[in-house]
Amino acid sequence: MKRSLILFTLIMMVMLAACATSPGGPTPIYTPIRSVGYGQNIPGQPKFPDLKEYWVVDNGCNFSVKSKQYAYEYFEALNRDHIAQAAVVCQEGITGGPSAASTWISEWLNHEGLGTLEDKRALAILIRPDVPPQDHRIVFNPNDDLYWLTTVDEYDPKHNAANYANANDFDGCLEYLAVSIDEILRDKWSIYGPTQTP
Repeated sequence: MKRSLILFTLIMMVMLAACATSPGGPTPIYTPIRSVGYGQNIPGQPKFPDLKEYWVVDNGCNFSVKSKQYAYEYFEALNRDHIAQAAVVCQEGITGGPSAASTWISEWLNHEGLGTLEDKRALAILIRPDVPPQDHRIVFNPNDDLYWLTTVDEYDPKHNAANYANANDFDGCLEYLAVSIDEILRDKWSIYGPTQTP
């Protein structure tokens, strides 16, 4: 009887743990390079949001669950294949021009500690839904270990994604970014691979 009770308890714990891992959708599991909080909040700018699920943060774009799931499949595959950890952050309230936005997303990437201990490559993409198009609604920020992703590589994805954002089609923007980033990183990975150094 006691053995049956222990077995039943173990089964219930496993089932509860399985349910807890995906309450509202897939959750990225990554090992930060350093503890969360390395990147500091910037005075006068929005506080850094936590990356909780889908490799996507949504503070102003109102992404649909379908589009977040779509993007997740691409970003999680890049993570699983040890190419890079990529995340998209939609954030309202960032003041200043492109330089201020670039600083904010760079510090956010540090705050989240993206990139694993083994595979330190990471890319954070910022969407600013509340700024006019001339203020650059899309900002890319690869970390130093993704040295082979150049500004030339970023040009088309940034501008094409901005076309979706400028039409207020943020689902289309997110989905386009997921597909194009996957394609570019995989193409470059086939050339540079994990053992190349600058």
